[in-house]
Amino acid sequence: MKVGTKLFLSLAVPMVFLFALFGYLDGRSSSHRLRDELAREGRAISRTVQYSIEDALRDRQLEDVRDLVDAITGYERIFGVRLFDRDGQIRYQSTELESHPFAHEAQLETVLTTRDPLEVRRRVDEEPVVSFLNPLLGPDGSLLGAVQVIQLESFIEEDLRSSWTRIALLTGAMILATAGVI
Repeated sequence: MKVGTKLFLSLAVPMVFLFALFGYLDGRSSSHRLRDELAREGRAISRTVQYSIEDALRDRQLEDVRDLVDAITGYERIFGVRLFDRDGQIRYQSTELESHPFAHEAQLETVLTTRDPLEVRRRVDEEPVVSFLNPLLGPDGSLLGAVQVIQLESFIEEDLRSSWTRIALLTGAMILATAGVI
């Protein structure tokens, strides 16, 4: 084996290893950070929806509730919104959720019983989502029902794929530059 080939391999192999390690660590860090930011955003959105719906229900403006659910669902990261009555029956849901039956009765029962919000990560149609369940309370503290806001997390996976592509291109460019210099 020629000296140039040995030198190239002795530089290229550690370079590929280091870039792969950096990519992995950066991807994990970025993923955790984005999930935390998404959860904060989702909690804020679900609380805003909760308070808005409570106000509309207090004023008996049911059409405003439907308009709010439809408007929130139009937001790019929101998959859908469901409204439940105090017995856990669906009273209204965004059209995107009609083909996805609600299958988390135990979690809904927990929210209706404890009146504490709950968030759950899961997959819908192979898409990662976070489901925020919040109780709906009347002005006197009586239980009116619950609201579920489902937020998409798929952009996190897209960001990770994009990061890996950039790292692979950078690694390839560095290897080509090293080969050219040698």
